[in-house]
Amino acid sequence: MMNIKSTILFIIAASLFYFFVLERRFDGDSLMKENNQTIKLSSLTNFNWDTAQLSISNEDFEKITFYNKGIEVYREIIKFNFDDGYESQYLFNSSDSMKEAISAYECSYSSSIKLKKVEKVSEGKVTFYIYEPLDCIPIN
Repeated sequence: MMNIKSTILFIIAASLFYFFVLERRFDGDSLMKENNQTIKLSSLTNFNWDTAQLSISNEDFEKITFYNKGIEVYREIIKFNFDDGYESQYLFNSSDSMKEAISAYECSYSSSIKLKKVEKVSEGKVTFYIYEPLDCIPIN
């Protein structure tokens, strides 16, 4: 009986450790509000990475992908509900002067983003928070 309790406690402790320490998380929820701050990409993650690719064209529903030494470690995709369409979310866009021919940006660990605009669609039911990459390299 004591051995079973010890095993159960160990499993619970290991699960909590994994969830709070080891699970890779990107804090996209903090981007879902109006702000005028410059936000470092590194402050939004709890894992190691050296480059991030921010999708502007959103091909294959990709939004942001993090890499460490060329290996993908985390990917966030566009949220879409097949019944209702798009959900409220953050997206990335380039500056107005660089819109043509840019499909993505490659960003280093020290790169930042800044809220460019907020768009409400579907009669105000869906909100897009559109961020502009700063200190990132455009990719065609």
